[in-house]
Amino acid sequence: MCNSKGRRLSECCLRSLGETSGCIAYQQHIKALTAMPVPTVPLGQTGMQVSILGMGCSPIGHSYGVANEQTAIHTVHAAYKAGINIFDVSPYYGSGRAEKLLGAAIKTLPREDIIICTKIGKYAPGEEPNYSAKQVQASIHDSMQRLGVDYIDILHCHDIEFCPDMRQIINETLPCLLELKKQGKIRAIGITGYPLDIFSYILDRVPLGTVDVVLSYCHNSLHDTSMLQLLPYLQSKGVGVISAAPLCMGLWRPQGPESWHPAPAGLKQAAKQCADIAAQHNLSLPRLAIKAAIAQAGDGVQVHLMGMASPTEVEQNVDVILEMTRATPGTACGGVATGSNLTPESHSNAPAAASTAEADSNGATEQQGTVAAGLGDNKHKNRKPLKLANGFSDEEHQVLEQLREVLQPVKDVTWPVGLTNNRQ
Repeated sequence: MCNSKGRRLSECCLRSLGETSGCIAYQQHIKALTAMPVPTVPLGQTGMQVSILGMGCSPIGHSYGVANEQTAIHTVHAAYKAGINIFDVSPYYGSGRAEKLLGAAIKTLPREDIIICTKIGKYAPGEEPNYSAKQVQASIHDSMQRLGVDYIDILHCHDIEFCPDMRQIINETLPCLLELKKQGKIRAIGITGYPLDIFSYILDRVPLGTVDVVLSYCHNSLHDTSMLQLLPYLQSKGVGVISAAPLCMGLWRPQGPESWHPAPAGLKQAAKQCADIAAQHNLSLPRLAIKAAIAQAGDGVQVHLMGMASPTEVEQNVDVILEMTRATPGTACGGVATGSNLTPESHSNAPAAASTAEADSNGATEQQGTVAAGLGDNKHKNRKPLKLANGFSDEEHQVLEQLREVLQPVKDVTWPVGLTNNRQ
């Protein structure tokens, strides 16, 4: 472990990365990513500075094909080299495999520069979710063992719509996590899930500052923008916002989703039409979908979380992010707040920063204007915000209009996930 606090990669880290990569293609990807620092933003009131692109580690655990250890390590290193500092994982992904591979990958990286998000509640396919305090304590111990770390930056309650009685999250799970936070085992507490109503159910029933981060998925995409209506509410609660799966779990791939995808037939058919339109114009449908998600969310979303299974995918995703975040005076995408808080610099995320966030948590309402203005702390007050650039070509704009016409009949269409009788 090298001590390169506050820097992207020290010389010893670069040397270590080079030693682990005997593959010429991998070295070429690293070289291509060298001059591509992903911008960072403050994540709510956590005191953490996060890259606006996060790496979802589900693919290196089990989803969309199982990666081997070398590929997983190369992918994580390529992401880190590009300026991505937030990595999302779960014991559920590959029944612990994703955590082990992420742990192997970060051994040679400076811990204080990396934000690790993992989860409790769901542990293996076919296994009943368990949000009890006893299981939470056992789970975080096991996760830290697999990851090879002594603290977790963000610990999420995973897909809480599967909890038989969501009052358990309020009365048992969150108090346990708050105690772990006091002990220094975690720095921030998050909740995740698919139905959007779960967030207000929890946030309206706990004191401000109990929950630091929310993670929503599939609701900021080409056809579904329902998450955007929730952003002002989330901002009023002082929580950081992570939006995952802009491709809607593969719905916006040219070849379409996997057979298990839960989208209704009408939506899948509309997605197929969109893929055909994009192909006719020789445009990438996934690229358009990611750009649209970034543009429509503006600075209401701090992290766009995408699963990445190879250095090539890292490079492609970073390229899209940079197209959308280059500073272009006087231009902004439709629906993007002009006061965006993107900053091109990286900052250390050492645990000491958490104490400031905790001390300020009770003042979340008073500091709401600061969050809205994109000023995470004093050292950002004199920095000119980096606005979202108009990263669309004229042809992309035209094609997006065609796609939106096709998708109008299925706008905001969702699918059932989890339990529906557990909000008492």
